[in-house]
Amino acid sequence: MAFATTAWWSHDTAATHPSLALSELPPLIPVRDFYADMRAEWAYHSSHDGRYLAWRATRKTKQVVLVKDRTTDREVMRLRDVDYYFWNPHTAALLIGRKGRLW
Repeated sequence: MAFATTAWWSHDTAATHPSLALSELPPLIPVRDFYADMRAEWAYHSSHDGRYLAWRATRKTKQVVLVKDRTTDREVMRLRDVDYYFWNPHTAALLIGRKGRLW
């Protein structure tokens, strides 16, 4: 039995083909920039009275739902593993869907 291991490292490797090596190429964009924006925030929803704000964000490579009290400007809740969320139209209750259930 024979086992072989091959390692290939291509981070910031210069172009080797003659036509590419002599040309001025734009800087490379790392692939992780397309998939893991650690500052991403989206899907903002305010409560019926405007006091609370809920939105999705990326924190430590995980997608979370953050809730902020707008009167104190402080984060009051951070929820993980949320499939969907919405505010109750009559109270300041945040309803979330998690693992096929409404909480």
